[in-house]
Amino acid sequence: MNPKRREVLEILMNLIQSGEIVRDGKLLPEREIAARLDMSRSVVREALIGLEALGALDVRERQGVFVQKADLQEVSLGLDQMRLAPSRSLPQIMEMRYILEVPATVLAARRRTDDDVANLRDCLERLEAIRKRRGPEEGPQGAYWNTILHATIIQATGNLVYSRLFEGLVSVMEKAITSLRMRYMSFPEEARGDRILDQHRRLVAAIIDRNEAAARDTVVEHLTLTANNFMEQGEMESMPSVFDGKERPPF
Repeated sequence: MNPKRREVLEILMNLIQSGEIVRDGKLLPEREIAARLDMSRSVVREALIGLEALGALDVRERQGVFVQKADLQEVSLGLDQMRLAPSRSLPQIMEMRYILEVPATVLAARRRTDDDVANLRDCLERLEAIRKRRGPEEGPQGAYWNTILHATIIQATGNLVYSRLFEGLVSVMEKAITSLRMRYMSFPEEARGDRILDQHRRLVAAIIDRNEAAARDTVVEHLTLTANNFMEQGEMESMPSVFDGKERPPF
């Protein structure tokens, strides 16, 4: 977690603890908090997701954001753990990606709507344009749209709880996954970037075609490639058991 993001989280925690942005146990609307802090709504939303992942907040669909913990010391300890944990727990993070994303991709192929298809195609077109341009921005921009693509697949399940779980996982794995993905998406070996893009193409095509088997096989292949990249870079000492065949996945 970078210092700026941690600073925003701590500002929000202080405001929550003082009650300045809380009314009857519920946070003020996101737009009011953003205006009060003179920050963009996207920055505030990202911080709220982080606090939800730490257990400080409870986001209830159509009801609002409720305070679960106002104990600043306890939540700050959670922030310290989030800052230190990702690189040490990367195998567990990848295992959770497998557990969440494989069945979600099957559900997305089964349930996707025309709007989901449009959003998936937009993400893919952006990834293709970034890959075509090459250049220094390929890593960060590719990492960003990679995450958006996977989040869009989760959204296509039509299950809001699934989306919340994935948002929480993204906030936890941000430092470990995003920064490393930026490196391997701009890896000097042309074949690696092309292979990632090809997997994304096949993944989107399978979901659009409602081909559940192909969607499952492709997302497993894609996540396995990601895990192998981390192993090659020395970021993981061992492959999670769901990837190496030592343990049957729980579904």
